This record gives sequence, structure tokens and C-alpha cells, in this order.
Amino acid sequence: MFNFLTNYRPIHMALPGVTLTPERNHSGAVQFDLVVSMYEVDGRLYCSADYSTDLFERSTVDRMMDHFARLLTAGAADPGRRLSELPMWPPEQRQQVLVEWNDTRADFTAPFLHRMIAEQAARTPDAPAVAAGDGRLTYRELAARAARLARRLRHLGAGPDTLVGLYLDRSVDLVVGILGVLQAGAAYLPLDPAYPGERLAFMLRDAGAPLLVTHGSLAGRLAGHGAREMRLEDEAAEPHPGSRGPAALGLTPDHLAYVIYTSGSSGRPKGVQVSHRNLAHSTAARLAYYREPVRAFLLLSSFAFDSSVAGIFGTLAQGGLLVVAPGDLQGDVSRLGAWIEREQISHLLCVPSLYALLLDMPETASLRGAIVAGEACPPELVARHFALRPDTGLWNEYGPTEGSVWSTVYAFPPGGPAGKAPIGRPIGNVQVYVLDPAGCPVPLGAPGELFVGGGGVTRGYLGRPELTAERFVPDALGAEPGGRLYRTGDLVRFLPDGEILFLGRIDQQVKVRGYRIELEEIETVLRACPGVRDAAVAASAPRPQRLVAFLVLAGETDTAQPQALRAFLRERLPEYMVPTAFAVLPALPLTPNGKVDRRALAGMEGAALAHAAPYAAPRTPTEDALVRIWRDLLQVEQVGIHDNFFDLGGHSLLTTQLASRLRDAFQLEVPLQAFFEEPTVAGLAESIEVARWAHGAVSAPGLATDGEPVEALEEVEI
Repeated sequence: MFNFLTNYRPIHMALPGVTLTPERNHSGAVQFDLVVSMYEVDGRLYCSADYSTDLFERSTVDRMMDHFARLLTAGAADPGRRLSELPMWPPEQRQQVLVEWNDTRADFTAPFLHRMIAEQAARTPDAPAVAAGDGRLTYRELAARAARLARRLRHLGAGPDTLVGLYLDRSVDLVVGILGVLQAGAAYLPLDPAYPGERLAFMLRDAGAPLLVTHGSLAGRLAGHGAREMRLEDEAAEPHPGSRGPAALGLTPDHLAYVIYTSGSSGRPKGVQVSHRNLAHSTAARLAYYREPVRAFLLLSSFAFDSSVAGIFGTLAQGGLLVVAPGDLQGDVSRLGAWIEREQISHLLCVPSLYALLLDMPETASLRGAIVAGEACPPELVARHFALRPDTGLWNEYGPTEGSVWSTVYAFPPGGPAGKAPIGRPIGNVQVYVLDPAGCPVPLGAPGELFVGGGGVTRGYLGRPELTAERFVPDALGAEPGGRLYRTGDLVRFLPDGEILFLGRIDQQVKVRGYRIELEEIETVLRACPGVRDAAVAASAPRPQRLVAFLVLAGETDTAQPQALRAFLRERLPEYMVPTAFAVLPALPLTPNGKVDRRALAGMEGAALAHAAPYAAPRTPTEDALVRIWRDLLQVEQVGIHDNFFDLGGHSLLTTQLASRLRDAFQLEVPLQAFFEEPTVAGLAESIEVARWAHGAVSAPGLATDGEPVEALEEVEI
């Protein structure tokens, strides 16, 4: 609240021999979070602030009032200037935020990464380099196979700025393919076989890749899209011309190293062009920042996701073992724990929700460093980490693909931060600025858009010059001639100690389970669904966060049923971009200027999460127990016995938690496959009761009506 007291009249009293001084009488409470009051006395303006001490520190309010006073002073001195141009902060604070906190200069003279890994192979040829499933390669074997592939690719015309598609399963061959493409002087285009074929075909065509490296088991699936297919296992096809190095190829640090496609606001994915200079900078900064050597790194993310770059190159460049986890491992935490124990994994990078599941597992005792990224890290997770793994470092990384994987990092202190987890400070040779819509720096503590500059800023978007010009802007604040800043679209603010706090987005981009998603891309695909006239997508409240689709139908049609919609979307979008719930509206809510009213949609999420099947109440104690477990796990108010776990927002990570809850409630080891075969309460309850009866257990479930587990029963397996 702002008060300007126009009727304020100071009291002047004089008594012989007595001095009277007015004193403020404060009740110790405020009616609003912040109340700023101004009044005039003898031609001067006075200002006071009353604030909630639950929300504000005294130093924060002092800083805000100083900014306000400087703004008024500057306006009075030059009333002709625009409000956005008036200075609000002292010169020493501006120097600190713009210059001192961005003094990240480092001597990163890292060579090409494939050269650096080849040099590592020469130093430790017999050390294990890559493990995946039953396959293992030493550094000598990895270097030899990558060199053979590079010669074959060069023979086929690969060279600087040539894109080579990699359509490979998660195996040792995947790492051979990446290094072979780089050694050939070309750039790799990751094409994950888990993605829908239509999306992969678009990426291959859009990138214009003339070559495609694949396995025999995948051969022919992406035929007809302009790329010449080459099977990795055809060793006999190797040509015999002499090997040429980067100098002979004319390869420079500014040539492409890889192109990764991300969700696009135009309705189609866009390719981010990352140069060898960007890749070398990102990896050199990682090796300089993290002092704990990586003995074994568990690669969990898809190689079509930019966090994979951190694990692949950060591990191999220092001689560690890169363990490529099978694609289904994230959905089975018990197997994941076994892998960590078997390979004695020392480091991993994953979303906080996955790390929360790993913390309680004794098999993860070998971890020396854990990096969380992709979504907000809850304070309770940090507290649990230091309670259970006090000798394991924990870091929070932030960075867009356009900034070469990471731009800032925060090292959690023992016990964690007092509130939300910051995204940290800029890494080596990276600058970060918090700017207003006019491109001017905002004062310390004020919110603004995060702009990233320095060695990580990539070349831009492949074949999208207009979008590149919009998102990559000239750097008017840095000292580097011709420097550029990437507009992240993230709303942040500086904390008094220089750490950066993430506040949200300034556009419609969201992150779900660590994946960056442009809602417009999903909406474009939805509008192409038969029977759908218009569509809008929203992200529900976090924990668990869901994608919710709102549809306007073209008429009465069965093709717009949730099952048909999901099938249509899964042919065109990755699984993480398929909405969990659908709601049919007569029309989308609009703002006065004709745009979709996103705030109004947020209030309709409950309707969207309504069940496709009519509600049916539980009939047995087992069904009743399952309903209560699902309600708590999925954070929905009502669950019927015919509701589908995955239609209500369940996914692979939640199935692991569900298995744990069932183990505690029923003393049963329920395999994860059972949730996919029997995804309804009724179906799963029947399987549980049959298993318990077959093993002679009583039929009552192991969960009392008050939600507390009853006495342990005989452990059986379905």
C-alpha cells in the first residue's frame, strides 16, 4: 500500500523550558505486506516504510527505500527523462552487480574435445572408458573405433559444418559415433530412437544432414529423408586413405560440434547450433569448477538432451568411466541403484525428483558428487541429502541449450539455503545480467529477465535467422567487441550475496520433469488432431507437475477421446510432451485483446483432471487402500477404481514410488511391468489379491482405515 498524506500537519507546541519531539507510535503490526507513506513538512518530502518481518529483511527494505529515494531525486533533477531511464541505484552497487560479480575471466585454452580425449587415451590406453549393458571399451578401443569411423565419414564427404545424424541405441556404439563424427571434423545430430518417427524425420530433413549413422536393427526406419545411411557395424566398409587431422580439414573452433533440437514456440522444434569453441568452453569450465575427480559417471539423460554433453565430455576428458544407462533405467529405481552399486558410480546428474528416490537407497553409497538440474530443488531434499550423504557434494546447475549446457552453478552448503535454492553464480568466462524490458540493468534485488553472455553463447538456431536475431542480441554491457547476449526468458533476481534466484518465466515456456517445453508446439499438434478446432495447453501446479490440454471440438466426434488424442500425439511428440489430462470447453477463454487467457485456464485445471471413466467407489479394502495411495501420490482429490494411473498424471518415476508404497502397505514386491499391464485400481487390486491368496496370506490389505500400516504380513511376489 502507498499512502501520500496530503492532510498531514505537524504539531508545533512550545512550553517554557521544555523541548517537545514527535514520536511515532507503532502497534507492532501491519495490515499489508509493505506500506510506504509520504508526507510533506516545510517543503521537504519525508518517507517511511512499514513491512512484514516474516517476508522482508531490514536490509532489503533499506535497499528498496534507497532505490526509491534515488528515483525521486533523479526525476526531480531531470523531469524530462523517461521513467525507465532514471537511475535508481548507487554507482558502487552498479559496479558490483555488472562488473565485479561478472569478473569470471579464466584461461581456458582447451583444444578440440575429441583431441583432448584422444590425448587421454594415449596416457591411459587400458583404463575403462565406456560401459553400457554388457559392452565395455577401454580408452584404446574407443579411440581406435572412433578413428575408423572418422575415416569412413571423411571418405563419404563429411567435414567442417557437415551434419551427421546419429540414430543409435544407448550403447558403447553411441559414444563411438559421437567421437567419430567429431574426429571427422563434422557435427553430430542426435536422433534418439525413443522419439516418435515423425519427429525424427522432421529433424533430419530440417537439419539437411547428408549422412546418417545407425545400427542394423534400426536401418531403414528413417529412409527417404535425404540422408545416406551408414551402418556402424560394417567394419569391412572402412576405406584406406590416410587420416587427416583438423588442420588439414580446415577445422576451426567456430565450426559446428553438434546441433540439438529443442521445443519450438512456432509449433515445430528448432535446432541449436553449438560450436567446438562452445563445447570446449563448457567442458573446460566444468573441469575447473569441480575439483572431485570423476571416477565413474552415470549417464541417465537422452543424448538428444543437452545435459548429456556434461556427462560425456566432462567424464572422458579427465579419464573417467562413462556408464551409459539403459533407456528404461530411470523408470526402475531399484535397477538403477543396482547399476550404481555395480559400477561404483561416483557422480551423476539428474532432476531433483529422481535424486529424491535415490537418496534412501543404500546402493548409492559410492556417490561423491550429485548435480541436480532441470527443475526447482526442494529445501527438504537438500536437508535429506546432508542428513544421509554428508560426505557427498550437492550442486544445482542452470543453463539453456543456447548457453552450451550450463551458465551458472550453486554449491549447496551443509544444511542447504534458508529458503529457495538459488541457481548460483556464473561459471568461468560467462557473464549474466538481469535486465528490464527496455534492456536496462535492474537494481540489486529487483526482478528482471536473465541474459547470458560469454563463451557459452552459441551460434543461434539452424536455418532460423529471424528467431536467432530475436533471442541473440548485441552485448551492450560487456567489453568483448561483437559480443552477444542470449535472452533466456527466465525471470530472476540477484540476492545480496551475488547468488541468483530463479522466479519463473516471462513467456509460456515450462519445464516438466526437467524437459524444456514450448506449449505452443503441443497446441499446434493438437489443432491438427481430427475433430479438434482449437486447443490450449497449461502446466498445472508443481509436485507433480502435469501438462493439461483444453480443447474446443469441431463437432460431436469420437476421435477427440483422450485415448485417441494420446495415440495421435505420441506419433508426433516425445512422451514427456503428451498432456496428462484433457478437458473439452465450448470456447477458450480470451483476454480483451483476443489472446488466450492463461490465468483463466489455470482455474480450470481441476475440470481437466476429471476422469475419462465414470466415478466408481472402491468395493474392497484392497481397492480402498489403493485409492488412498493413488490420491496421495498423484495429488488428486478423487480416484475411482476404473481410473487409469497414467491418465491421472502417473509416469515412470511415480511408478517407482507406487511400488514402494505397495511394498509397505501389502508386503508385496510388485514388478513395475504390472502397473502397465493393470493400470487401474480395480485391475491392480485383483492382481494383488490373487497373489496374496496364492501365497496363503489373509485377504485384508496391509493398510488400516486411518491410513496407517497394519502388522507386517508374509512377503510374496506377484
